[in-house]
Amino acid sequence: MPPALVLFDLDGVLCRYDRESRRRDLAELAGSTPEAVQQAIWASGFEEAADRGDYDAAGYLAEFGRRLGYPLTRGQWIANRKAALAPWPEMLALVRRAQRHTAAALLTTNGPLMLEALQEIYPELLPLFGRENLHFSCTLGATKSEPEGFRRLLVRRGLAARDCFFLDDHQAYVATARRVGLDAVRFENPAQAEAELSARGAL
Repeated sequence: MPPALVLFDLDGVLCRYDRESRRRDLAELAGSTPEAVQQAIWASGFEEAADRGDYDAAGYLAEFGRRLGYPLTRGQWIANRKAALAPWPEMLALVRRAQRHTAAALLTTNGPLMLEALQEIYPELLPLFGRENLHFSCTLGATKSEPEGFRRLLVRRGLAARDCFFLDDHQAYVATARRVGLDAVRFENPAQAEAELSARGAL
């Protein structure tokens, strides 16, 4: 029997994500350096707090700009995020194949503005999954580094951990999922993902 639910990560699994280019582009906008942007946005704990849902979309954007030292507009933030993202057609096709056999959903550590602007940033995802299958850490109140995030998702879906298979490119998130009881594997490439799904009867 295939798993009742297959969970796919977003950045690094369903798309390629280049955070380094984001830092460079943001630094150019702000007249700063990539290192300063990294410290202000990612190393400071701000982005992690947003991923947990500590801000709404407007509050997040305002604080992002304050920390950046530049009054970033919503359009600029979306353009910057989208430019760093490259859709992965092979993985989108793999999701469609899996959906013939089981339920498939997105599980991503991302904040409120990414959720709000997802249709503008990665328009293929909403028709692929449907809104009810888009699970963001900011709506779960916990990131994938925290077991509680997975537990809340399981409650929301009405599933036991053993009934779910999870693909993520970060080993730390895979380890957290396994501690909760999910069948979880570190994503390497589409061919490996296809083999893992096939082995579980999900293709």
